[in-house]
Amino acid sequence: MRNLPEDATTAETKAAYPLLALGSMNVIGSFVRALKARPDDDGIDRLSYYYTCLILLILSVTISAKQYVGQPIQCWVPAQFTGAWEQYAENYCFVQNTYWLAISDNIPDEPENRKELQIGYYQWVPFMLAIEASFFYLPCIVWRLLNWQSGIRLAELISLASTQRSLSRCDRSQIVDIISKHIQESIAIQRAFGKSSRHGRFITSLPLAFVKERGFYVTILYLAVKLLYLGNAVGQFFLLNAFLYPKHALWGISILQDLIRGIEWEQSGHFPRVTMCDFEVRTIGNLHRYTIQCVLMINMFNEKAFLFLWWWFLVVAIATCFNFIYWTLASISSRQLVYFIAKYMRILGISNDHDDVKRFALRCMQRDGLFILRMLSLHVGDLITAEVIKDIWINTGHKLRTPVHGNEDSGSQMERHGGKVPSSG
Repeated sequence: MRNLPEDATTAETKAAYPLLALGSMNVIGSFVRALKARPDDDGIDRLSYYYTCLILLILSVTISAKQYVGQPIQCWVPAQFTGAWEQYAENYCFVQNTYWLAISDNIPDEPENRKELQIGYYQWVPFMLAIEASFFYLPCIVWRLLNWQSGIRLAELISLASTQRSLSRCDRSQIVDIISKHIQESIAIQRAFGKSSRHGRFITSLPLAFVKERGFYVTILYLAVKLLYLGNAVGQFFLLNAFLYPKHALWGISILQDLIRGIEWEQSGHFPRVTMCDFEVRTIGNLHRYTIQCVLMINMFNEKAFLFLWWWFLVVAIATCFNFIYWTLASISSRQLVYFIAKYMRILGISNDHDDVKRFALRCMQRDGLFILRMLSLHVGDLITAEVIKDIWINTGHKLRTPVHGNEDSGSQMERHGGKVPSSG
């Protein structure tokens, strides 16, 4: 095969880098465009599947561009190396891993001992970040794929309710009526489906039938998805440790301490910038081994990126943990469920009877209905939530009492409090 001139070989190799970068950035770019927040979750969920995914994909694109468009590695080669040889050595060392040892240490004589010091992560950083982004997005996919089986169109309900601020009182009443009827019909359909499936022939449908009949399918599903978010956030630390092979499990703390104390990578060995590389070249039947010193400039950026991600994942994990505890107590505890309805009953003047409120909350609304109301309150506010509760109360055959605040209607009372339910204290 004809050998290309030295400059042509180097130019041809460098010309391929932008094409590789363009391909990887197109794939990641399509993933970024697919990211879209929806109103059927809360802010902590979006912290994982939207903001964290966005951060990871931006870092992936940035590092990918640096690797394939710039020069991620530069090596100091012997003087007899031509430009093509130097390019070959740098490409080989970037692909086949390098190894690090302190400047005061001697290079091990045995090749096997050198392999134990190898650094094998820097080539795969963009792909690793993209994989991490997909893990953060996975619980969101599970939630969106499975929650529709309840028949409750939660995202559409909240989007519809969010339009009521700019509508007249008459149009707002129509929206409230649509939302309340959809909630009632969905709960009734779930109960009917659960009873029919429970008496069916397929034993595998019994757990699903039970939770639907009891009216907490969406609630249990949402808590399970919350648990997936939490498991993913904690699992990211194990994934990073398996990928980077750090000296300590809590390497994020040690690297931050090193930066504060002014300890450089030459002493700590974290994300080394200068490494060694061994390669062999066969010329005229003879095998020549070379050991050269290389500069991994990309590791300077990798250190800051992974240090930021370590602390970001810690914040996400802590926030997700407390959020999971909150939603578990709010969704499972009968006392919390009754209190959630009672505070609206009090301001609306509907009922002060604890037994009436408890029956309405746990038997009529059930946990899935209360879950929808909590989501409405979270995304749209207390005003529309109170009106939906009032409408469902009337539709289920309950009677209204005289409002506790004179002759004011519920809308006027809520607006007087800025659209918020006042606290009992």
